[in-house]
Amino acid sequence: MPNLDPAAWRRTTLGRAWIAVVLVVGDLALLVLVSMMWYAAALDWLSGADIAAFNVLGGSAAVGVAVLPVVALANLRAVRALWAGAPLSRAIRLGSVGLWLTLLRLAGLVVAGAAVIAAIGVTGDSVLTDGCALGIALVDGLFAVLVASATQAGLRRGAA
Repeated sequence: MPNLDPAAWRRTTLGRAWIAVVLVVGDLALLVLVSMMWYAAALDWLSGADIAAFNVLGGSAAVGVAVLPVVALANLRAVRALWAGAPLSRAIRLGSVGLWLTLLRLAGLVVAGAAVIAAIGVTGDSVLTDGCALGIALVDGLFAVLVASATQAGLRRGAA
């Protein structure tokens, strides 16, 4: 049972869950965008170098679709524990798993982005589109880490 105002704590916890759900929907939208790019590559409208950054974006979005529901479920489990008067230990463990998974996603994204930049280089025709794709993937990964760390901090503050 959190030592904070229960109604305010429940609202902020549900707000973090909704933000995680919005990020999942955004990742699904990015997957649709990347699938259109893969379709264009299958029709030979794009070369392998042009699609490399979008592969990183699609991989990051796919991992986000798998990982961010864990963060949302941690928040929802905490609200359920609050209503039942149960301890928050399961929600905190689930939140820490979500945080570690988002951190691993961000680390993989940085490594893959660096590999794409090293392979393609910073000169060429598709630098702007590749940079935008990698930038979108990085911002998406950073927002996921931000939501997961806010979830973990809020759950730990509520259990204190």
